[in-house]
Amino acid sequence: MYNAHSAPLFVKLKILKLSDLHKQYVSKFVLSFLRETIALSLSTFTFTMAMGRHAHITRQSVSFKLQPPRLRSNLGAKSLIKTGPEIWNSISCDLYLTRGNEALVSPSCFASRFRRVTLTQYSLQQ
Repeated sequence: MYNAHSAPLFVKLKILKLSDLHKQYVSKFVLSFLRETIALSLSTFTFTMAMGRHAHITRQSVSFKLQPPRLRSNLGAKSLIKTGPEIWNSISCDLYLTRGNEALVSPSCFASRFRRVTLTQYSLQQ
């Protein structure tokens, strides 16, 4: 009993694991930045869009992918400016784009989609 997997408990209680909660909140922060609805005190964060590297349209530029910065220290590697784009790029664009893939969804819609997909992944792990 003590070596049992915890995934069925998370599915039953419909809650996310701590690491997935962190991923969800960082993603919601990046979404707020991209939607330009972030608080003024946090507007000093700047994320670089992947399309800024090319003069033409690429697959990443259409899907709101971000370019992670190159940082030299371990402290910088764990910062939001670095982990934000990495986490954002790791999630499926189906979570943050509307059905027609032309606009970003609201943060509450994103959170419910993220929760649903993550809980489905937990149930597949059983």
